Amino acid sequence: MLEAKEYRSVELFEILGTNNKQSTDRKLNNYQIQYTSYGSGSKLTYQILGIPDPFKVYCVFHLGIDPRADFIKIRNLYYFFFCCEGFAELPLIEQEKRLMEDNKPVSRQTITKWINYLGHLDFISISSNEFTYYAIQKDNHGIKTYREIEKEQYSKAWKIYWNTKEECIKNGEQYPSASAYRAMWGYLKGHPYKKPIIYQNAILKAEIDYLIGLINEAFLNDPSIQF
Repeated sequence: MLEAKEYRSVELFEILGTNNKQSTDRKLNNYQIQYTSYGSGSKLTYQILGIPDPFKVYCVFHLGIDPRADFIKIRNLYYFFFCCEGFAELPLIEQEKRLMEDNKPVSRQTITKWINYLGHLDFISISSNEFTYYAIQKDNHGIKTYREIEKEQYSKAWKIYWNTKEECIKNGEQYPSASAYRAMWGYLKGHPYKKPIIYQNAILKAEIDYLIGLINEAFLNDPSIQF
């Protein structure tokens, strides 16, 4: 990660994805990073003096996020993800709605993509056998609500579905799947849904805390937020 300190040229080249002084200077200037350099060849050394937007620089050079992305939206998503209790466990559609309510709409596909950047660095892991379970309902206005349920309720709902469908097929019903779904809904009072539980990597806690610190600093430095 890029910090305000001295770097040998090869170290900085690796962080920035460059291979010579010209391209390195150009990239530093593009991000308005303050620096000085001295020496040449293998002795070329950079002193990073200041980084005006350290959260964006971290996302681009450490997480690998496209520099054209909306980093206000990324900041908000990561803030809720790490700092808002229960947000990471919410279904994607609920995460999308909460970000929309914050006047920064982000699609479910984009949420998944940005969260996956955290997974690429092993900051998080997505469980393959532990889930949060929900029953989904939709009102007459198309508004969905999610009610958290127990695993036993989820499993029983599907047991009712498959047993009912099998019985309907035996009885020669024309629409066994529809009858089975109605029976499942009648028990659960909603549509069953499960989301894998996401865990933070305790081994990388210091690096995760560093990112959270950048997120908090980005909020504090945002001129659009009035204190």
